[in-house]
Amino acid sequence: VFRGRFAEFIEEVAKDANFHKVVKLTTKQEQDGTRDECVLRFFAYLNRYQSFVHSVIDFLNEYMKDATKTFDYAKGEKIFRETFSQLATMLPEGIVRKTKRGVTPLVLFEAVSVGAGLAIQKKRKIAGGDAADWIDSEELRGFTTGATNSKSMVKNRIEYCRDRFLGQ
Repeated sequence: VFRGRFAEFIEEVAKDANFHKVVKLTTKQEQDGTRDECVLRFFAYLNRYQSFVHSVIDFLNEYMKDATKTFDYAKGEKIFRETFSQLATMLPEGIVRKTKRGVTPLVLFEAVSVGAGLAIQKKRKIAGGDAADWIDSEELRGFTTGATNSKSMVKNRIEYCRDRFLGQ
């Protein structure tokens, strides 16, 4: 368990209204820390997805340990709020599959939110009028189902979404 400024930052930005609109969780998940974990996942993958190997727990713990010492809070808060503001407009139903409305799968959350964050870092406004359609595509489904915690699957799903948000 990590304590300190970064942990407090995670708890604070997890309250963001747009983040709540976009990330749909079960009642149990709302109570068990999943929302805070989503914030940690967003930053860990946004900043280090290319160094992911296989263990999500080890990856997140290592990022949390490092972020407690080196995180840029102003820059982090800005990209977080901008990402979820744009996603809330673009995806009024949230990050969900059309066939399974209601809950946001964590691997889909990672792909869409981090892809959007990376695209926003490249250009201020992301493309995505058809985002609800490509989020449900067979191609993205292939990157977000089955054995999803391999380095190539993480890279492929995040970059697939980044490229769609860049209009590519």
